[in-house]
Amino acid sequence: AVNCLRTIIDEVRLDSSPPSQGGNVHPLTSHVLAFMEGLLSYEDTATIIASIYVEQEQRKKKKQFNILFEILK
Repeated sequence: AVNCLRTIIDEVRLDSSPPSQGGNVHPLTSHVLAFMEGLLSYEDTATIIASIYVEQEQRKKKKQFNILFEILK
């Protein structure tokens, strides 16, 4: 889920399409908004996945810190 969101953010950030004519909403904007609205249906699941990801990253950093600490002893 996190990688998917990063991909979308990168697509929006790197989009070089010219602004749409006639004042309409740009198609990419419309697609991103529709996707984000779709994510709302999975808010509980996304929260669980994100919290697991954060916990794993914290464990990784703690392990790296402990290894470094042992080396520096």
